[in-house]
Amino acid sequence: LSEKEALGFFALLVLLSFLLVLLLNWQTILLSFGALALAACYPFMKRFTNLPQFVLGAAFSWAIPMAFMASLETLPWWSWWLFVANLLWTVAYDTMYAMVDRDD
Repeated sequence: LSEKEALGFFALLVLLSFLLVLLLNWQTILLSFGALALAACYPFMKRFTNLPQFVLGAAFSWAIPMAFMASLETLPWWSWWLFVANLLWTVAYDTMYAMVDRDD
């Protein structure tokens, strides 16, 4: 897969995702731009930070506020607790996964 093909495939997936999110309310559509930003910046995080797993956790967890907004049209305070719990879970398992690559 060339770089040009990868960018084209990414653009296609973004377009299809956006077409799907257009079926939801406008608040969820706004939240989807946050998901796009997280998905676009995560691959570059290892270059800028030693903790890219936090961005990965945020990207994986961003579906939680989107789901609440799509179904309830509001974000209850406890939905953010669920977001943080999922983010920390992702950070924990991704950190353990990365430990295998450490030099002994």
